[in-house]
Amino acid sequence: ADDRGGGRIVKLLDFGIAKLLGEDLRGITGTGTLIGTPHYMSPEQCRGEAIDARTDVYALGVMMYQMLTSTMPLPASSLVVLLSRKLTEVPQPPSRHAPVPRALEELVLACMAPTAAGRPAGVEVVRDRLLASIGRGGATHPDAARAVRGRRVTFGVVALAMAAAAALWLR
Repeated sequence: ADDRGGGRIVKLLDFGIAKLLGEDLRGITGTGTLIGTPHYMSPEQCRGEAIDARTDVYALGVMMYQMLTSTMPLPASSLVVLLSRKLTEVPQPPSRHAPVPRALEELVLACMAPTAAGRPAGVEVVRDRLLASIGRGGATHPDAARAVRGRRVTFGVVALAMAAAAALWLR
């Protein structure tokens, strides 16, 4: 989209909340209302605890995982199963699903750490680690080196776009 000054701006939209508010979610949280898109909600958000920038880092980690693997980190057949898995499990490493460079995998998993204290403090830290991971080729999968050569530009563009969008959104 263009802003009034002629520059380009990024808009992130989430229509999941509108859909969720139409469901009967009593008993899911202490207040009876679940706000957020469940797959992208951090464990502390699922528990109804205080949230901060690290909740956004968690959601960014889920998006990166999904982009790298074409699957959700914790697939579930229902909302209750999903919330239970978020509170009791950690996702499989992305390299189990697709060739992913080690440094990028480590960052994605750090973003989805089960506790806020285990995650990067904010999107700026994620951006810096993401840019550093693009420069390193540490592979965990036998085909990762070949895949990275072919997809390095794609990873870089996606990573920069995600980091830029997140940084602009948090301003």
